[in-house]
Parts: sequence; C-alpha cells; structure tokens
Amino acid sequence: MSMYCFLGVRPAARRHYLCPLLLAVVACQTDFLDDGCMQGALCTTATDQAAPSFLQVDVDLVKSSLCPESPVDLDMFGAEFGWETMAAVPYAYWLHHTCGKLASTQSCGHMSAWYWFSPRHTNNIGCHREVWLKLEPPNNNSFHGVGKLAVLSGATPANWEPPPHKEHYRLSTINWPRLHPKGLSIMILNNFRYMVRGRDGFPDFWLDAYDFPLLGQVLSAVQETCPDSNVLYHRDFFDEINMEEHDIDDGNVVKQTPLGEIVLELPAIPTPFPGNLTDWQWLQKYPFVSGTLGAFKQNKFPSNQYNAFLMSAMSHHNCFISVQGGLQASSAWFGGKHVILNSEPGSTLELDYNFYERGEPKFAGGEFTKVLQRSELLQTLKEKLLANACQACTLS
Repeated sequence: MSMYCFLGVRPAARRHYLCPLLLAVVACQTDFLDDGCMQGALCTTATDQAAPSFLQVDVDLVKSSLCPESPVDLDMFGAEFGWETMAAVPYAYWLHHTCGKLASTQSCGHMSAWYWFSPRHTNNIGCHREVWLKLEPPNNNSFHGVGKLAVLSGATPANWEPPPHKEHYRLSTINWPRLHPKGLSIMILNNFRYMVRGRDGFPDFWLDAYDFPLLGQVLSAVQETCPDSNVLYHRDFFDEINMEEHDIDDGNVVKQTPLGEIVLELPAIPTPFPGNLTDWQWLQKYPFVSGTLGAFKQNKFPSNQYNAFLMSAMSHHNCFISVQGGLQASSAWFGGKHVILNSEPGSTLELDYNFYERGEPKFAGGEFTKVLQRSELLQTLKEKLLANACQACTLS
C-alpha cells in the first residue's frame, strides 16, 4: 500500500515532507521503504499526489547544491554492464552537465561509447566485473548515492541525470541493407543465456529468448501485418568478432524450476535453430531481416566500436522487441515503444520494483509493455507495435 514516508516514518494524513535528493513526487512502497526513503523522497498518499505550493523546489538548485567543489576523476564501476549504464553513467553525466566538474572517467572494458560526454575516458581491459552486491562497501549498495533499487523504482536521486544518448547517436550514419524504402523498421534484441532442460514431458527451450519456433512466429506476424517494414535483428556477437567480454560469469547450474533445470549453455556461439544453425544463418531465409553482425562487418568497424555501433543503430529506431536483461535496459535509453518478454519462472527485480512502468520511462520517455507468458507475446505485439501497419516504427 502506498504511504507517506520520511526516513521510514509515516506522518499524519495530508502532510508532506521534502527529502533533498529526489526531484519528483513518488509513491513509496512498503517493500522498498528503507532504500527509497533513506535516500530521500517526497512521498504522498495515492489520494493526495500534489504537494502544496510552499514546498515547490527549484529543481536545478537542488541538483547543483550537491555538486562537488573540485573536479572529479571518477572511479571505475566494477559491477554488471546493465547497472553501469543505469547508475554510473547518469551519475557521471550529472557531474559533467549540471556541475561542470567531471574531469575523467574509466570503465571495465570498452565502454567509452557510453561515456561519450567525458573529457577523458580510459577503457580498462585487464579487469573482470562482479555482481554489484559482491563489491566492497560502500559501493555494494549504491554508486556515489545512486542505488540499484532507486533506479529500478524510478525514485532516482538528484545526482542522477539521463544523458541524451539518442540525440547524440542519431547524428551518426549506420548502413544496413533494407528491403523496403519506406523507412519502417523494428529492432529485435535477443539473448541466448539460459537453457531450460525440460522434464515431465516439457521440451527444452531457451529462457527469455526468441528461439525456435517463437522467433519465426514473431517474424511472420511482422511480415503479415506490416509488409513494408524491415527488421534489424541483434544478439550480442562478442565471440564472432573476437572481442573480449568483461561481464560476470554466472556459472553452470543456475537453479531448479518446475519445468526443469536452468543451465548456462556452454557453447560461446549458440546454435538453437533447426539443422544446428546459428540465428544469423537461420535468418537468411527472411529477406526483410538484416542482422547487426552483418552490418557491423559491412561497415568494417573495429571490435572496440561495438557499443558505439549498437547505440547508433538503436538511436534510429522507435520500435523494439526484446527480452529481459541488460541489453533491453540499454535500449530504453533511446525511447520509443518496447515489448519485453520477461517470462522467467518466479519474479525478477524488474517486476518486483515496477521497472518497466516507473524506472525505464525516466531514461528517455518511451512506452514499455512486459509479457509474462510466451503464449501472450504475439497478441501483445499486434496491439502495441504492429497496429496501423507499424506506422509508429518509422526510423528517426
């Protein structure tokens, strides 16, 4: 139930308390009271959302009051890639844009594309990322005051400022073959991370992935409903371009579910399609589909330009079909309409903290629709993306 909160205290009805680190009125939920309110929040009941005029705050004054006095050489964020784009990069942009105090940044791996605004960025290659909570205190709960749960729930602090990635990368030129010249395109973001080894009659399938036959069903729906639309398909292809990946190693066995055992698939390059084909090979039979791997090679980019290439491709798109995870969160920085398959058994942090409804819209606007059952995906796509012959999917 929504409630008033200030440092964990519920005041009498119709009173408002201003905590200095939040920029907006938010409804605090009891399940993240400690995180949200301890970091600062202006919280109201669901029936009294408007704060009195005497408590209105100059947002720029609140943001700038936290700025450091001296230029900052920002330390490296050592946790997962997705969290870096959601917490560390917006903090660095706040130092740069609001404070004018960002001297330099550094990252684990080739992340300079995300820190394009930094006066001086260093990519540390000989490093390995850890799960955020395993980092040494105080960075295991937040990064310079930007907490994981605050970002997920949309209760972002004043030292969190979204960089205009879409505006920056939209100026770039990315070439990929298109069948139709009408400027309609949908970007599919896929990820083959976990295989469910089925039992009790259930077949094997990839968890939160567009595998066979689901990917074919999605493409058929696009072709039938939007015959003038192209599709740009992406799946991380670090190994295909001999690029060193610095993300965490999840191990082999992840957990048991009623459907079977979830395991991390060992092959670096998955072959989940009939005939032991990769997704790139299998997609060749769809002439309206282009792959990012082919486009990357066609443009002759070096491997260290991987993130810049992908962000440029995302910046031109307004429609995304994706799966739960860091890649999907990356696409949220480019606005548009998103349909997200989040069908992992049990719950995820994205669902627990209403990330798709509260957190991601803070990045760059956008509309996010989650799909919890694979059987509901096609109908959701037709309602949210493919309506009106995909007119919402015009390339920027």
